[in-house]
Amino acid sequence: MSTNAGGFDRVENSTVESGEALGSAVRDTVDTMREGASAAVSETKSKVLRSKEAVANYLDDRREPLADALDRTASQLRAKANDGMTAVCGASERASEKLQGAATYLRTHDTDAMMTDTKEYVQRHKGAALIVAAVIGFMIGRKFFAAREA
Repeated sequence: MSTNAGGFDRVENSTVESGEALGSAVRDTVDTMREGASAAVSETKSKVLRSKEAVANYLDDRREPLADALDRTASQLRAKANDGMTAVCGASERASEKLQGAATYLRTHDTDAMMTDTKEYVQRHKGAALIVAAVIGFMIGRKFFAAREA
């Protein structure tokens, strides 16, 4: 290789080599970051899956006792309604039927089926679902606020 009077070939080769080294270092850094991000995403997915399973198990364990409580409430409501007036009796009967329907639903649907039904309901009744979510959020917020005040 011939060099010219200013030594530009050496400078050019040095610049090219430095650029290649920098590019290699950047690629290595990007690969390291990508591997770290991939591991973090994988770990997060695993934690979310374990949390989902824990919540599903928790809810499944409480379905039957809740259904039993709803049945008992419906029976007590019917018994008290039979002692009352006709108009109250009709309203109590309808309420007890709803409670027994809820108890049956809890017994016959697992957590996944309930989640699917909930998603379908929310898609069909967006306004009502938004109101329910706001009320639940308000109640949870009040509970935490009251606990912090105590």
